Amino acid sequence: MTLKIKAETNYGDSEPCVAALSNKLFVGTENGFIASFNPDLSPATKWAAHEVQIFALAANDSSVFSASNDGNIRVFVFENNEPKAAYSVLEEVKDIKASDMIVTSLSAIDTFAWTGGWDGIVRRWKIADNKIEAAGEINLGCCVNALVATTAEDAYAILTGGRIVHVKSE
Repeated sequence: MTLKIKAETNYGDSEPCVAALSNKLFVGTENGFIASFNPDLSPATKWAAHEVQIFALAANDSSVFSASNDGNIRVFVFENNEPKAAYSVLEEVKDIKASDMIVTSLSAIDTFAWTGGWDGIVRRWKIADNKIEAAGEINLGCCVNALVATTAEDAYAILTGGRIVHVKSE
């Protein structure tokens, strides 16, 4: 089977992070914006999410999650090509302090979000009724470089030094 490039775009000299939701691609930028693109990579919309660089994005159902080097996680409800709040356009549904250090990775599945970062702590968050609540954490002892949730109870973390850790909520 052959692979080919179907579409391509250049987002300037930014080093973006990406997430997908349904038929949209979301890109987080160094200047704190989130941009969405159509499948052909034509721009759809863009909004300010953080005042600093976005390090991680995740998407789940109709929500887009962003984590930045200010340690915050923000959740935006996205529908009809626009970020929407529970009550008004472009207002965050929730904004939580996830870490005192940089959050480098974020993954969302079902009604849970998982985060990891420079502090070495993997955290699990429960999302319900427009609220985000802590649902467990574990200190893995070194920087979490990447993280992916495979179920609401399971996540895999890639740590500095090449360690791979399976974290399970019980």
